[in-house]
Amino acid sequence: LKLVLQLAIDRSTSLQASKLSNEAAQRAVVAAQESNTPSVTTSFGYSKTPSLSASSSCSPSQLCGSSTNRMSFSSGYSQRTDSGLTYGLTYSEQSKQSTSLSMSELGGEVTTGTVGDSLSTASLTSQVSIPFFQDWGTEYNEIPVRLAEVGLTKSKLNTRQAELSLLKQVASIYWDLVGNLETIEVKKKAVDLSEKLLRDNQARLEAGLLNSTEVRVTETQLMRNRQNLLSSRLDALRIEDQVRAALNLKS
Repeated sequence: LKLVLQLAIDRSTSLQASKLSNEAAQRAVVAAQESNTPSVTTSFGYSKTPSLSASSSCSPSQLCGSSTNRMSFSSGYSQRTDSGLTYGLTYSEQSKQSTSLSMSELGGEVTTGTVGDSLSTASLTSQVSIPFFQDWGTEYNEIPVRLAEVGLTKSKLNTRQAELSLLKQVASIYWDLVGNLETIEVKKKAVDLSEKLLRDNQARLEAGLLNSTEVRVTETQLMRNRQNLLSSRLDALRIEDQVRAALNLKS
C-alpha cells in the first residue's frame, strides 16, 4: 500500500501543479523580503570631440582647433530601511583634456600641437527621503512580506489537503480491490466444491443412489456460484480501472 500511495503522489498532475504554486509563492516571499536590498549603480563614459575652424588666429595654418577628451565615472548606493526611510550616496568624477590641432592647407594632414592640462572635477552627494505619512513605520512596510507569507502558507495547506484527499481516495480503492480479490478466491473455491459435488451426485445418480432432482439442485447451485464469480471478476476489473485512473496510468 505504501508504494501505491507514493506512486499516486508522484504521478498526480494536480499535486505537481500545487507544488509549482508553492514554489511561486516561495519566490514571492523572497522577492518581498529582498525589496529593501541595497542597490549599487555604476556608470562609465568616454568621448573624444575634435573641432577645426578657419580663423585669423590660425595663421600661418589654414585651420585650427582642438580635440577634447572627456571621461566620466559615477557610482551610487541606495538603501531603503524597513521603516520606510530611504538614503543614498552618489560619487561622480569627470576629467577633461584638450589638445590643439592645426591644418596647414585644406585637405592636408592634421597636426597635433600642445596638450593642455587635465582638468578634473569630483562631487559627492547624499540624499535622504523620510516619509511622514502612510509609508512610515516598520509594520506598514512589512505588510507585503506578511501577505506573501500568508499566501505561501495557504498554498502549502491547499497542497497538503489535496494530497490527503488523494491518499484517502487511493487507499479506499486499494482496499476495495484487495477485498474483492479475496472474495474472488473464496468464490473460486465455492465453484470448485460445487463442481466436485455435481460430479459426485452424477455418479450417485448413475448408481441409483440419488434422484435427478438432487442433481439438478446441484447444477443450479454451480451455475449460481459461477455467476457470482463472474460478477466479482467484473467488479475487480472496474476497481482496477479506478486504481489506474487514480495513479494516472494508461489502461
